[in-house]
Amino acid sequence: MNKPDLHPKKRELLLDTGTFTSAAMISFAANSIICREVLKTYALDAASFTSIRILSGALTLWFLTAFLLSEKRSINKKSLYKAFMLFVYATAFSFAYVDLNVATGALILFSSVQATMMFAGILKGERLSPLEWSGFIAAVCGFFILIYPGLSAPSTKGAVLMFMAGTGWGFYSLLGRGSENPAADTANNFLLAAPLCLLTSFLTVDKVHITREELLLAAVSGS
Repeated sequence: MNKPDLHPKKRELLLDTGTFTSAAMISFAANSIICREVLKTYALDAASFTSIRILSGALTLWFLTAFLLSEKRSINKKSLYKAFMLFVYATAFSFAYVDLNVATGALILFSSVQATMMFAGILKGERLSPLEWSGFIAAVCGFFILIYPGLSAPSTKGAVLMFMAGTGWGFYSLLGRGSENPAADTANNFLLAAPLCLLTSFLTVDKVHITREELLLAAVSGS
């Protein structure tokens, strides 16, 4: 017997979820490429890259929510937690790519994001399907194999920072799950994370190095 077709609304939801998830992952990967290029080829300092990235993201989201989507923004205690996790991700991500190549950094990042979110689900009592368990085990094994000393391991400092970035993004995603106004909430998160990034830039002001090309690429990354 043929299985009944999905309800049109369910089918539309699955398509939307797949489309948005794919777009997010492509942007995620593109950011890794841009970050590595800016930090190594152009030599922009990591703190400045993070600050420009978060500020440009905040401005872009403010424009979208204020003029195009007309979403109301509200800030609460949860907003502060999400902003801090966004700061942890963005800062650790930038400093990690000073010592890692694109592929290694992306693998550690994606593995740690997946492992963090799935482990949190397990602690909450969520039951994983065999496919989800396979993904979880693959993510954890892949990470430990990658950093094993005898297997051309990447920089320990870079790997730890990228693991922190992935963990931060995992918790950031978990905190944002179920948001009723995702664009407005994300705009708040970027806005609240910006002062922390600027403080990091201030503390490393002696290493600041910014050119016009670096500023443009960092802004594109954030937007």
